[in-house]
Amino acid sequence: MRRDCSSSSGPNLGRPTVDTLKGSRHANMKELRFDWEGEVWRVVFAFDPKRRAVLLVGGDKAGVDKKRFYKRLVAVADERFDRHLASLRAKSDRRAGKEKRHGKKS
Repeated sequence: MRRDCSSSSGPNLGRPTVDTLKGSRHANMKELRFDWEGEVWRVVFAFDPKRRAVLLVGGDKAGVDKKRFYKRLVAVADERFDRHLASLRAKSDRRAGKEKRHGKKS
């Protein structure tokens, strides 16, 4: 159900289901909020430069210290998104290097 909701609205899905995550190094870091079987779930995601949603980390917030929960969630999400962006840059650099050596293919 949540996938259907986010796929139809994309980056425009808003509160209370999705909100910007505070404390991240990335301005576009978001959290998907939902309850499931009595648990309070948060899933962190961001849209990469290709506008693809990248799911980074999730957890059950119920019964956990809010500050500690978000500090850990943001730290893991930032690290994973940094790695994802670096991977995209590396792929782009490799493609650019091949085109430079062999000429751009049409």
